Amino acid sequence: MKIILSVSNLLDSVIKKIISVLLMIMTVVLFSQIIARYVMGTGLSWSEELVRYMCVWIIFLGATCATKDGSQISVTALDEMLRGIPKKILSIIQMIFAVVYGVLLSWIGFGALEFAKFQKSPNMGVSMGLVYSVIPIAMIIMLIHLVTIFLQKNIAAEEAHE
Repeated sequence: MKIILSVSNLLDSVIKKIISVLLMIMTVVLFSQIIARYVMGTGLSWSEELVRYMCVWIIFLGATCATKDGSQISVTALDEMLRGIPKKILSIIQMIFAVVYGVLLSWIGFGALEFAKFQKSPNMGVSMGLVYSVIPIAMIIMLIHLVTIFLQKNIAAEEAHE
């Protein structure tokens, strides 16, 4: 349990740093684009594409952080109405759906990589596989976080019964 919790915490910390770096790079690139367009009269052909792809990465990586700390949007009406065993059953069902979704999206993401690796982005010429790789990466990280959350809830429940 301690190992997977450590891995989950380390991944969350690293992802938050990556997101911060990506946001800083986006800011610099967009500022450079503005300067190039209004001062020199010409834009940077690759800047909008780079910022778009970085934004996609930030969104998927940010979703892993939201999974870790439970801050993603959710409807909690049923959670708040239930108590005891029904609430525990609902929690297990929710976890199963989240894991199935993560596995399915990861599988689809790996499939998309097969097609995207042969495509190049129009302006920068990088492999679209690099852009699409965030899908399975983020889903695998989310699955690690979900397993950690599930184990933490079960251990807390067992300790409460003792």
